[in-house]
Amino acid sequence: MTHPGNRPVALSLRVYRALARAFPYEFKNAYGDELVQVTENAIEPIWRRHGVLGLVWLLADIALRVPAEHLAELRQDIRYGLRMLAASPGFSAVAMISLTLGICIATCAYSEMNGLLRDLPGVPDPGQLVALRAPSSYPNYKRYRELNDLFSATFAYIAPVPFGVSLGGHTERTWGHLVTPSYFSTLGVHPAQGRFFDSEPEKQAPAVVISYRFWQERLGSDASVIGKSLRINGSPATVIGIGPKEFLGASPSLFVADLWLPLSVDARVAPELADNALERRDLTMFQVVGRLRPGVTEAAAEAELDAVAQQMAQSYGEADKDRKSRRVQLLSGGKVLPIRKQDMPFFKEFLLVLGGLVLLIACANVANMMLARAADRRKEIAVRLVLGASRARLIRQLLTESLLVAAGAAVPAFILCIWLMHLLSQLRMPLPIPVAFDLNPDWRALVFTLAVTMLTGLGFGLAPALQATRTDLTPALKEGGNIHLQKYRRLSLCVPDPAVAHRIYGARHTRRHGHSGRLQPREPLPDLSRSRARWIFRRARHRFLPETPRPREETAFRNRRGPYRYTARCDGRQRRCAVFQWWQRNRAGA
Repeated sequence: MTHPGNRPVALSLRVYRALARAFPYEFKNAYGDELVQVTENAIEPIWRRHGVLGLVWLLADIALRVPAEHLAELRQDIRYGLRMLAASPGFSAVAMISLTLGICIATCAYSEMNGLLRDLPGVPDPGQLVALRAPSSYPNYKRYRELNDLFSATFAYIAPVPFGVSLGGHTERTWGHLVTPSYFSTLGVHPAQGRFFDSEPEKQAPAVVISYRFWQERLGSDASVIGKSLRINGSPATVIGIGPKEFLGASPSLFVADLWLPLSVDARVAPELADNALERRDLTMFQVVGRLRPGVTEAAAEAELDAVAQQMAQSYGEADKDRKSRRVQLLSGGKVLPIRKQDMPFFKEFLLVLGGLVLLIACANVANMMLARAADRRKEIAVRLVLGASRARLIRQLLTESLLVAAGAAVPAFILCIWLMHLLSQLRMPLPIPVAFDLNPDWRALVFTLAVTMLTGLGFGLAPALQATRTDLTPALKEGGNIHLQKYRRLSLCVPDPAVAHRIYGARHTRRHGHSGRLQPREPLPDLSRSRARWIFRRARHRFLPETPRPREETAFRNRRGPYRYTARCDGRQRRCAVFQWWQRNRAGA
């Protein structure tokens, strides 16, 4: 016995007992009490002989043995689960295919959301960038540029702009932006080679910055391209820099850019700048982006910009315009897809709910299959319960099988998602503007897939596991898996399409012959009054044949809830209904 005054020994014994309770259920029932009893008898000699080091060694030994025993049981569950799945290849294949499609669609939805709402590549602190929702004129941009209390930096650009670039004796269309010199500095990106625009003179020499993609695909990664000339729209322009890798402009999802030219270029290079475009207030084609100062919120910036826009409208004789036309709204300028921050939660939830519904249907169908399979294994589960297996142990075994099915579906699902997203990213949509979407899954999509796999395995496996272990042992051992279990049918989680199910059911009793509708009778109407029969037939005709002429012969049949079968023959000649004559003729048979 441990001396009550020996605090290290008493504390060590309490910790040892707590760790012993963490052993698996079967191991604890078989060896738990004996293990604790042996330790109580041996802990005092260990303390006297080895001191604190002996107690630490004793606790470390059991601390390592607890997870080892759990891992041993897990390996046993996995081996048993694999054998059970291999014994039912049809079930395993159908379940994995269903889950593969569900997990793939959910992962694709997440990858699409992540790809469209990710930050601009290479842009530091993208959350401070805001963009005006509506294009502005260049004079208005210069007024916004003066709001130093709101913005630390601003830039404007025209997009998309098509350029004809002459390479190798032929001219190819290339999309680009006409930008102010502060374009790159406001974004905070750095050139891969060369430099960016650094000033805004009245007449700057023709210069161009090319994208990293253009440099690789069109110029063959020529290391000496800096300083060379490109013929753009028939005029020479000197390459002064190469943009950073993966950078395709301030709004790549809507306006992809492979070339950037300053707004000071000649109108022969950029016809958009003809007719004094930089001086005209009525020419609203400039996209305006600014970087908010620390502490300035989007709501405050919108309010001040709206007031400035109203002042400019009054100053230039535009006060009679609709107030809504001067409403300034800011978008998130640091995202691949410019969108209002208030709309981001809805956008995310829409895609995730869409993928989640498909995954939910797949899980429900697989859960229904698991319920049916558990009914076939009823005798096996009953035998294991009789032999001493705990209900928790059996639930863990069944959940392990569910997780194995989900894991087997997750690998092909992620591979299929990679292929689909790569195909969608490479797809060139027939749009008048250049767009680019990089939807390829990254490590976050992989983590999402793993999380979805775990939740999926638990989701479709928990209900069948709980139901399967609620087994009445005596009937199960006597009749085995041949007993018809009404409760499994009540707990069925199958999610059929109601419309399809209705059509399939109706097809069993319905035959169509051209324009006429002819339905097989099931049960005749009782002897009703004349007015009641008239009401029933008129309602049936209005429901089933609203656009057809009145038939010459009608028949209605009913079940417990009222009329549900209706037969009519229409020849287009006799418009009057002979319902009651028919009723009198057939009343005796009714």
